[in-house]
Amino acid sequence: MIRQVYIPIEVKNRELKSRLLVLYFLLKKGHKCIIGDKAGVYRYMINNPGGIYYDKSISKNKIAFIKKIKKIARHFVCSDEELGITYNNIESFFKFRVCLPTLTETTSFYCCGDRDYNYLIGKYSKQKNKFKLTGSAQFDMIKPGFCEFVYSDEINKIKLKYGEFVLINSSFGIISEESVRYNTNLALKLKRISKEQYNEKFDELYERYKGFISFVDLVNKLSKDFPRLKFIIRPHPKEYLKDWSKLVNNNGNIFVIKENDVIPWIYASQVMIHTGCTTAIYANLLKKKIISYSSKLANSRNSNLAQSFGFQAKNYSDIKKGLTDLHVHNNELNPSILKVLKISDLEFCSDSIAEEISNLKTNITKVSFYMKIYYKYLIFLNFISRKKIRYISGESLNDKIPDGIHIDEITSFLNNASAFFSNEFKFTIKSIDKNTFKICKQSR
Repeated sequence: MIRQVYIPIEVKNRELKSRLLVLYFLLKKGHKCIIGDKAGVYRYMINNPGGIYYDKSISKNKIAFIKKIKKIARHFVCSDEELGITYNNIESFFKFRVCLPTLTETTSFYCCGDRDYNYLIGKYSKQKNKFKLTGSAQFDMIKPGFCEFVYSDEINKIKLKYGEFVLINSSFGIISEESVRYNTNLALKLKRISKEQYNEKFDELYERYKGFISFVDLVNKLSKDFPRLKFIIRPHPKEYLKDWSKLVNNNGNIFVIKENDVIPWIYASQVMIHTGCTTAIYANLLKKKIISYSSKLANSRNSNLAQSFGFQAKNYSDIKKGLTDLHVHNNELNPSILKVLKISDLEFCSDSIAEEISNLKTNITKVSFYMKIYYKYLIFLNFISRKKIRYISGESLNDKIPDGIHIDEITSFLNNASAFFSNEFKFTIKSIDKNTFKICKQSR
């Protein structure tokens, strides 16, 4: 039975390629897919209900949203893109990422590995059949052979433009005093903290902000002491280019860049510096040299598994050593990875996710004329709400979907995937809304 699968994209550089790989396997199985920004996908759903909504989280604050989607879509399924596997305290992470009300509305939750799967089936034993050990599509993108095949153009362009460089992946998320206040108020609004905990949360986030400022000072010092080295800074999705650009020096060897996803940048880099970022796992799997900076200020938050990846630097002298003495680096696979990720050289997690989606039963959902009007009214309210949030936080759509989503990049990726798997099939792709596309496999 042909199903239609709705695939919303929130942060293009983090989600698009891995979601397209799942989409490729869905197309191969004969399903129709709609992929694009959340607003465009939702507008399509109103007039074409009854499909499967494939989202990136079922966090505590999304219960109203999921219930709204379930009135249009037959199923709501999820792969958590935040990767709780990297947190030492997995219970603390899932306290807000998964809760019984959202799980009740969810058909399937696709787990990264044994650690999150075993925790979740133990925590929600009555709902354990909803958890599927598929692995994460994100880590398919760095499989040997496949990574080089699908990213070859981006890797070559990066190397041609920048030559040898040090990649710095930021994971602070809080990089201005305004963001401290905004995120504290947001935590209160989402009921992650009580009014009595407000000051404590504010102080916690302010410490993280101070850690960010100290890290920027360190980067500026590196830029001065290593004038012949290029430093590429990749901000976290919650960090804005304008904030970084105000703080880094203008020595000419620091570049703050958000274009493309992070994998080709890691692949093209000589060394990667991080502060507990998930991308350290990518770098380790790609056998890159890694420096993990873990000063007290830089790590003013819950420690995570990613901090253990790479040469451990606790101060500026350690980082200088990591950049000048290549013998301190160990490029072997960190054994912790196998404990938290489902990884296979042969199987693709994206295929497993697509197979689980294919096994779901669907039927036609009818939406009345009056309900369509109501849903369009909700779109308008959501538009106003997002405008307000972006005004307060300084966020813009370009921060999450820079330069939009284009038909050429989708076509190129699907053609590359088809060539890699030697399963060439023709497909049709049609623009149906801004940054939103309908893709179907052509009949032979």
